[in-house]
Parts: sequence; structure tokens; C-alpha cells
Amino acid sequence: MLKKQSAGIVLWGTILFVAWNALLRLFFWTRPAPGRPPSDSSLDDDPASLTHEVIRLAQDTEVELERQQGLLQQVREHHAQWRQRLRVPTVGPLPHRMGLYPIIVNQDCGHEETAQVIASYSSAITHTLQPDLSNVTVSPDHHKFQSNYKITQHYCWTLGQIFHRFKFSAAVVVEDDLEVAPDFFEYFQATYPMLRADPSLWCVSAWNNNNKEQMVDSNKPELLYRTDFFPSLGWLLLAKLWDELEPKWPKAFWDDWIRRPEQRQGQACVQPEISRTITFSRKGVSHEQFFDQHLKFIKLNQHFVHFTQLDLSYLRGESPGAGDKRKG
Repeated sequence: MLKKQSAGIVLWGTILFVAWNALLRLFFWTRPAPGRPPSDSSLDDDPASLTHEVIRLAQDTEVELERQQGLLQQVREHHAQWRQRLRVPTVGPLPHRMGLYPIIVNQDCGHEETAQVIASYSSAITHTLQPDLSNVTVSPDHHKFQSNYKITQHYCWTLGQIFHRFKFSAAVVVEDDLEVAPDFFEYFQATYPMLRADPSLWCVSAWNNNNKEQMVDSNKPELLYRTDFFPSLGWLLLAKLWDELEPKWPKAFWDDWIRRPEQRQGQACVQPEISRTITFSRKGVSHEQFFDQHLKFIKLNQHFVHFTQLDLSYLRGESPGAGDKRKG
């Protein structure tokens, strides 16, 4: 749209310049000489007068052309200013996040176009590719769940890469069909130290499964909760949790499995009153049923909350050892 508007400005400026020039030419050639009435016969009878008139018109035309060139230059300058005014500020991919938040994209398909898009971010991200793209062997009654088996397998491989290969001590897991809120990174930056310090917590999630308009207080975007439910859809975990989960990781339905009491072990997860993520993908392994009935009604927070400046001590466990049932 901006290109069309800019091209239109140049086109109309040029048309006005040419039209104005043509009118001036016509005016100069048809107006009488200063101080005398027009007379074609007098010019015909006096060659010297004709020559003088031609020279005068040429001089007037030259002066006017110089003025028109000045006008055209003004059109160009105003066009440049207009383009600058119309230009929408663009934010480069992953601005200022490389150092603070290293990003690893784990691709679980051989789709070349997807790989090209990921590669276009160059050194802003780290790109890894799932080495096993074959179908997972499942029992006949679970054939329709083939995709869920592959997702669970990919989660295991991805988390192994993050914590074993790249040696990170924590990670925020985000699926490729999620949109994040303006304060998404601020939220995790504030809750990460609390997760490390409080043994009664085992994860922090950006998602609230009950974040429908009639079920939350939209006037309290800063409010956070402890929950014994695993919200998923943008969540923070520590490497020590993965050390426990990896040896017993399931073959399928990893999110249902991780919600079981034997995985949670009495600990809680932090979640926001207003979700910091939403999913925009209608199609998936759930075959659209959950999106139409539930997910599309979840609201994304639009108010930036400076969580790092807030006192979040109300989220701590009741005692220093509350819920501390995990191995050190």
C-alpha cells in the first residue's frame, strides 16, 4: 500500500509539472509584448521586431523553466518527507533478544520451505532438525494417534538437545502456533528466579486455561496464581526437572502424562490471570474440536506489566520446604 501511495504522489507531481509547463508555454506564445497591443501584421512587416519578440519569449521561458525546476525539486523533497512519514517502523526479527534470550528452533519435518524461513533468520537463532522423520510404530487401535506419538517423541528429543547438548539450565517451551503478549519475556524474566528459589514450584506457564472473558478479571493483568494443573502452551522448566522426567518420558500424550500426580509430586505451577499466549492454529492433532469449543475464546493480554518491578512474594510456598518432594 505504501508503494502505491508513493508512486501516486510521484505520478501526480509529474503530471502537474508537465501540465503547468504546457499552459505557461501557451500563455507566453499568445500574450502581446509589454507596452503594445498584439499585432501579427506588425511582426510580419518588421523582422527585427519578430526576432526581438522571439528572444524575449525564450528568456521568459527560461526563467519560468528554472522556476518550474525549483517546484519539481520541492515536489521531490515533499515526496521523500511523505514517504518517511508513511513508512511503518519495522522491527527486525527477534530484536535485542539474542543475548538475553537465546532462541533454538527445533524442526520436526522435512519441509524445505519451512527450513528456508528458519534459515532466513541467520545467526539470530539456532536451528536444529529432528533426525528421525520416520513414522512411529503404534498399535492398530492407536493408528489415529500417530501424530501425537510423533509430537511426544519430538518433545523428548528437543528437551534433550536444550539441556544436554546446549547445556542450558532452564528453557521456555513455545509451540510454533502461539502468539505471545507484549510482556511475555518480562513475565518469565520475573518468575524465573522464583522458580529456582522455591522448591514448592515445578514450572511457570504463560497460559491460563480458564482465560475466557466471563471467567477472569480483565482489570488485573498483573495478577498471578499458583495452580496444581499443568497449563502448558508456553512454559518454563528447569534442567533438573528434565533430568527426572526424561528417563520415564511416555511414548504419547505427554501433556496428559505430565499432569499426573506422580509427575507433579505435590508441587505447583505459576500461571497468569490473563494469558500471555494464545494459539492461532485451528487445525492440529485435536482435529479442531478444542479450538472451536474452547481455545478461540481465550484472550491474550495486551497491557505490558513490569513484573520485574513487582513484589511476587505472595506466590511463595507456605513454608521453605513446602512441596519439596523432588530429589535435589
